[in-house]
Amino acid sequence: MGGGLARRGGSMQDRFGRELLRRFQGSPGVVDSWYSAERFAIGYRRVVGGVVNWAYLGSLYAECAGLAGEPRDAALARYVASMTEPATVPREWGAAASLLRPVLCGTAVGRSAPGSGRDGESLVRRAALPFLDEVVVVDLPTTIGYVTRDLVASWRVSVADVFAVARANLAADRREVLSAARREPAVLRFVDDGAAYWVSRLLVPGWLAGLGELVGGRPVAFAPDRDSLLVVRDGPQVAEMFDIVAAEYRESTRAVSPVAYTADTAGRVMPYRVPPDHPAYDAAARADRLLAASAYDTQADLLRADWSVAQRVSVASYLLVEPDRAAPSSVSTWRQDVATLLPVTDRVALVGADRRESWLIGWDTLMSGAAPRRVPGLVPPRYRVGLWPTGDSWRRLVTGAWHRADGALG
Repeated sequence: MGGGLARRGGSMQDRFGRELLRRFQGSPGVVDSWYSAERFAIGYRRVVGGVVNWAYLGSLYAECAGLAGEPRDAALARYVASMTEPATVPREWGAAASLLRPVLCGTAVGRSAPGSGRDGESLVRRAALPFLDEVVVVDLPTTIGYVTRDLVASWRVSVADVFAVARANLAADRREVLSAARREPAVLRFVDDGAAYWVSRLLVPGWLAGLGELVGGRPVAFAPDRDSLLVVRDGPQVAEMFDIVAAEYRESTRAVSPVAYTADTAGRVMPYRVPPDHPAYDAAARADRLLAASAYDTQADLLRADWSVAQRVSVASYLLVEPDRAAPSSVSTWRQDVATLLPVTDRVALVGADRRESWLIGWDTLMSGAAPRRVPGLVPPRYRVGLWPTGDSWRRLVTGAWHRADGALG
């Protein structure tokens, strides 16, 4: 392959990406699509406000390098059709019920901006774990279809019924754990075949707790992506797993979470929590904030793309801070006299208009001293702030704050 074709960010790849984008835009199974040069992929949605799918173009690009004319056109057409043909979801409850399965996804994934008028097309979802939601899919032979509120209405059942049936279907699928798990040193690894829904089984009460005998102690689970579940025994060695899982999480196109999970006394899954002197404390704190950052990044992209939001307020980023000799933390920025939607972070940097001065305060201090208003309809939550307080209110807000006068933090 020539050097021009091999350059990852070269213009030939971008032209190829834009060519594929035109095909995606003309597909009847797609309502929204765009080209990402950074990912060398097409992002697209099958329903308005639905889950973003990514069609990665690397392999197709290499395949088409030696093709021209009709063979090349046919290869592109086959690829787009395979990625975009809409799932044929049963419209009758009796046909659909046995196919329902629960799935974990990021809490900001697949949401629409508040006031978009797309409620009917939104996914059926409920909070499952911090920054993770439970959604429901229809398990079809070669793909899955996400359950929307409009679809539930057409079935004439309640949302609660849909969730209950999806979980019951998964609980009834009693696959042999020992034969399915791939034993690695001190780790049980479950790799999904497209039908097992191993990660989703964390939602079934008692399932994770039931693996305690296999791992020889309290089970701790990691779900870096939709197709991979790792389970280890609780102990100091858990600390080593976080870096492995974080790398898999960052590299995955179907990422779920870098956080560790375990079971409570009732068998329900919960985030893994350890005291500050535990070897895994810093790694667990980093994973919590990495997941939060991902959710807020997804939400920020949605809000910044909505002109009705972008023209009125600044959407602050969620930033991960990793000091040399302290636990990781998070920070967001409120610039002087700029109306801002703040994510919930450990600390907030107040940055002067001239960017020469800044103050760093805790989130609780912000809540008590500035009284920000929570924005209705935003998940994960954001709080709106406007003008900085003045006089005594300002002095109380920054009393004890870390102050920098030789250049702003944010």
